[in-house]
Amino acid sequence: TVTAVNFAGCSATDEVTVTVIDRVEASVSGATEICVGDTAQLFATITQQGNTGANITWSPVNNMDNPSSLSPKVYPGDTTTYTLVVSSGRCTNDTNSITVIVHPLPDIELGGPLSVLDEELLTLTPVSSSNIIEYTWDYNSELSCLDCENPTAYITAPEIFYLTVMDEYGCYNRDSVQVVVSGMCEDNIFVPKAFTPNNDEINDKLYVRSLHIADLKYFRVYDRWGNKVFETSDQNEGWDGIYHSKKMNPAVFVYGLEAVCTNGKTVRLKGNVTLVR
Repeated sequence: TVTAVNFAGCSATDEVTVTVIDRVEASVSGATEICVGDTAQLFATITQQGNTGANITWSPVNNMDNPSSLSPKVYPGDTTTYTLVVSSGRCTNDTNSITVIVHPLPDIELGGPLSVLDEELLTLTPVSSSNIIEYTWDYNSELSCLDCENPTAYITAPEIFYLTVMDEYGCYNRDSVQVVVSGMCEDNIFVPKAFTPNNDEINDKLYVRSLHIADLKYFRVYDRWGNKVFETSDQNEGWDGIYHSKKMNPAVFVYGLEAVCTNGKTVRLKGNVTLVR
């Protein structure tokens, strides 16, 4: 309390209350969950401090823009706990902490490049994390849908399809796939002109080779007298040059095949193949 008296004997009294504190009080808040590559902002609130003000200290300081700020921005690469220490004169410091959880980006893989036939109906099949909740394809008039996991598209020209996914934590990732057109089906079915069934594990069997056969109806081989010496409807089964348990002599044989291609079209091909021993 203070009283003042002037020369005329007039007086006035006033008082001031001094509050003595023994500790600083503060709290922290801010974003507690982010995705890899994102930034979180932290906030320090000081509710009690000495008359000399307060000093702010954050730690760790790596991936933080301003460790002495009341509202620093942080961009941790993985989950990190940040500690705030507030000091003021001789008062006891106050220490608080906040954990910023960093979620990894969702996995997304479209593979490729993909090779398809002209006018083939392609189904896009991304391989992604199990927690994906949203699929967004960049606009393309060929796609059957833009917000589904497995859209289809009729391919008549080279394309690049782009996909963005979001997971349950709101994290995004993006991938693309290039699609090339390999031409017509008959241009992509290969039967060797010769094979050598001599058990050296090199070209020992005669196969139909293609990445674009959906269903092999038949593959038949005939000798020069028209006898059918081999037949299969399994692309993984080849002729080893044996007929009726006997090795065939070197000669020229005729083959014929019918197959349904991945674009839905049926092709029939024939040609000659030489057995060499």
